[in-house]
Amino acid sequence: MWGGRLARHCRDSYFHFIYLHLLILLEENLSLKPYPSEVLAISYALGTDLVVQETPLDYDDLPEVCPYTLEQGLNDEFLPE
Repeated sequence: MWGGRLARHCRDSYFHFIYLHLLILLEENLSLKPYPSEVLAISYALGTDLVVQETPLDYDDLPEVCPYTLEQGLNDEFLPE
């Protein structure tokens, strides 16, 4: 799924959108901090929508459920293989 230069760019954009949504949701909604799995699910859904809009990927190309942990999602140095 992630072979080639374009695919790598899409993968990096995909993860970056999820990361940004996690940060925004947690910073703007402190009351969500006790609900990490819900925050990750919302961030994943919003990030997936952006990826479909901004890259050649479609919803069918992406996992239905976020394949990353919250810790991975909040780690600005983590990039999936």
